[in-house]
Amino acid sequence: MPAAGGQRSGEAVRAGASCKWAPDAPDLWYRLGDYQVHYGGAVTGTAEGWRRAAAALERGLALDSTYVPLSEHLPMVYGYLGDTAKARLAAVRLMRDTAAYYYPADRAIYAADSVSRAAAVRDLGSKSPFLAGYAAIVALITDGDFSFVDDLLSRARARAATETDRNFISQMQFNLAMEAGQAGRAGRIAADLPNRLAERMFAATFWDGDSTAGAAQFAEARALVSARPPAEPNARHAWITTIFDVAQYELARGDTTNAARADASQRLNSLDSLMGLGPIGEQVRLAGNLVASRLLERAGNVQRAYDAAQRWAITGDPAEMSLYATYLREQGRLGGLAGDREAAITAYRRYLRLRARHEPALDRDVATVRAELEKLARQSSGR
Repeated sequence: MPAAGGQRSGEAVRAGASCKWAPDAPDLWYRLGDYQVHYGGAVTGTAEGWRRAAAALERGLALDSTYVPLSEHLPMVYGYLGDTAKARLAAVRLMRDTAAYYYPADRAIYAADSVSRAAAVRDLGSKSPFLAGYAAIVALITDGDFSFVDDLLSRARARAATETDRNFISQMQFNLAMEAGQAGRAGRIAADLPNRLAERMFAATFWDGDSTAGAAQFAEARALVSARPPAEPNARHAWITTIFDVAQYELARGDTTNAARADASQRLNSLDSLMGLGPIGEQVRLAGNLVASRLLERAGNVQRAYDAAQRWAITGDPAEMSLYATYLREQGRLGGLAGDREAAITAYRRYLRLRARHEPALDRDVATVRAELEKLARQSSGR
């Protein structure tokens, strides 16, 4: 997993160049494949990014089949791409190395049966909290069973030795509750987290979050951004991020009072191009493509809107918010409008899988998705 930071696209380019000049170095193919897994989707769309990741990782394994890191992401990648045969083979290959750092997590993710998984979850609860977070996010993305995740994270939090570890696990629990469509439960989890001012608004705007919690934070956030910009770099970054969240929260509710007057078409093209480069900044990276997609659709360009909605990516930090369910819903809706029916069906099915235990507030939304899926399935079968 690469370290966090804002230099991703540049590092990926350098990794690609390194492979060109040193094509027989398996570690360089790993670096390229790893960056494609985590950030390729932000540039080319998740499926294309992961196809490129698979090609790079397999190229490295052809050079050195014993270089374990090359195997780490392949079961997840092939599972996402729908190649179940290759996903199974990749999982078998991955599980051969019982000394690998990620082995305890992989035991839980790729367990052959419920008994094996229960044993793996008990064991993983005593390992690094990062491994529990890693297992949770991979299980969420891979089209397999992720019902064990709640128990896994509860065990990990109960055993966490430091406040930092407890906050990390709580953040994971919050994020996964949001993906599951359980905003009320997420709000209760968030009560134990440090006050990260913008997240409640951000979740309400882009993630079907609790509207009451978002509104409660909005007043505080407005006061923050109205104050003098902080000099300390981290505080200034948080201040700028909050400006983004406040603006999007207002616009999502039709309030254009504080929106800058500018050439909307030019700004939209600039945003769409910027997002295609994999921009710096978590909030913009996460939500910028959704903003671009909605504006492009409003401008009548459904295909470009669909392209933007496909640019979803995960990072090396499992605790970062992902908005996965939101992207899946938009990929399904826009894929249907753009004529990419099979991809739309896959996206909608994944969305419904995530939200199989959603809270009543999302009943109408889930019912709409289910009806759209049934319509697309009938069209696909010619009925």
